Amino acid sequence: MFFNFRKKKSLDNLYILALNAIFDGQDQKALKLLSKIVTDNTDHIYAYIQIGNILRTQGNYLGAIKIHQSLTVRPNLDSSMLKEIHRALALDFMEVKDLRKAEAEANLVLKFDKKNVWANKFLLNIYEKNENWIDAIKICKIIDKLSNGEMDYKIKISKYMTYEGKKQLDGNFLNEATKFFEKSKKVDPVNKLSELFLGNYFYKQMNKTKAIEHWMEYANSNDPDKHLVYKTLINAFFEANRFDEVEGFFKKIIEINPEDLHANLKLINFYEQKGNFDEALLIIKEYLKKNQNSTLANLIYLKLKVIKSGNLELNKDLEKIIENELEK
Repeated sequence: MFFNFRKKKSLDNLYILALNAIFDGQDQKALKLLSKIVTDNTDHIYAYIQIGNILRTQGNYLGAIKIHQSLTVRPNLDSSMLKEIHRALALDFMEVKDLRKAEAEANLVLKFDKKNVWANKFLLNIYEKNENWIDAIKICKIIDKLSNGEMDYKIKISKYMTYEGKKQLDGNFLNEATKFFEKSKKVDPVNKLSELFLGNYFYKQMNKTKAIEHWMEYANSNDPDKHLVYKTLINAFFEANRFDEVEGFFKKIIEINPEDLHANLKLINFYEQKGNFDEALLIIKEYLKKNQNSTLANLIYLKLKVIKSGNLELNKDLEKIIENELEK
């Protein structure tokens, strides 16, 4: 009895040393320690789990899966052990991109621990990859409740509702899409991404008026990618014989956010096409007052000066440089 107690204490010490080695990134040392443990005690489930985990980090995914799966048939496993085994398997299957099995394993973790935040976040990641927005919304609400609102998941829920609306639009189900878009705005009024998707939809339906209406709404939002719709919107204005509205539209955007270089650039291009280079120069000069170190803004200013001087060859070179800067 005393001998078994001493042996168990010795193995426990070895396991602690192995965990420390893993923490320090000394995988080979950890493997040696863990191998000694399971040699002396074949029922040390946690040591086997850690061996599989190390194999996974080393890229031996099939080896990790083999070890972890072999543990599932062991008798007399408590819920804590089973939870850790299925957690390890979920991570194994994710590495081999078997999302179906990874999802199944994460759900088994929840079977033993319904309030497991890790498993819910893991499933959310899978639902995102599969573009399963309905389940993503459900799991987000669960995570929000489990974390007691520590992380605001409303923004994510709104985004997923918008993506589900887009999916409905792609299937030409406008009414269903609109319902999801309305819900997304109630959850997060700042989210205007639905306006982009509706604009794209109506443009395909040859309804340029409605497309412009929704794109303008999106362009006036706080979305960091809103500038990507500027060119599309200008083309739509042109196609709808409303090109003169471009000036007023971008002036309003710049009035709200003078730092929006993309909006400034579009207005400058508008004046260039009109041959009004003096007005274009005024805009870029105003922008440079607060952004003197902006490479792109200085290039645009130089380009306008070159155009006024009549050096068309140098202007072409500058346009290429500006395009490269915009793509960064």
